[in-house]
Amino acid sequence: MAFIAPVLVAMGASAGTAATIGTVATVASTALAAVSAVRSSQQASANEKTAANRAEYDAKVADLRAGQVGIETNMREDEQRQRARIAIGQQLASSGEAGAGLNEDLLRQSVYNSEQDTTAIRYEGALKRAGYTDEVALQKGNAVQRRQNAREATTSGYIGAASALTQGAANYYGKKSLNGG
Repeated sequence: MAFIAPVLVAMGASAGTAATIGTVATVASTALAAVSAVRSSQQASANEKTAANRAEYDAKVADLRAGQVGIETNMREDEQRQRARIAIGQQLASSGEAGAGLNEDLLRQSVYNSEQDTTAIRYEGALKRAGYTDEVALQKGNAVQRRQNAREATTSGYIGAASALTQGAANYYGKKSLNGG
């Protein structure tokens, strides 16, 4: 901005007019820098808040999915047990029709296999639920961090505005003392 006054004097303006216009330009530039710093921080803060809201939404969705997996797992376990009871009943009926009697080893093995299948279903469901539970914790932590970032962006903008105003005041008073004012 220091170039404005000499240019205006060269164009025929009086030194006083040039100095006044230079002062106005310095003040305007300082104000614009301060407003720009605040506005920029407001936009950054808004972006962080939006990201925090999205993370909270994702956490809620993951929590709902974890609950749904639990329900589905319980249903699959029940279906597996029902199929096993039917299969064991058919084995016993076939064995009885054939006149072979009760084969305890076959019955024990069938029950064991059925419980192994049920345990595998339960374990698979627990792993899926754990994945969603981890996602909930991750997204909640992300939301907290994003909200902190939003607060820091706002603070940074105000610090930037204060810095611009301080720099503008220093420039103004520096020019004023150089001009003998």
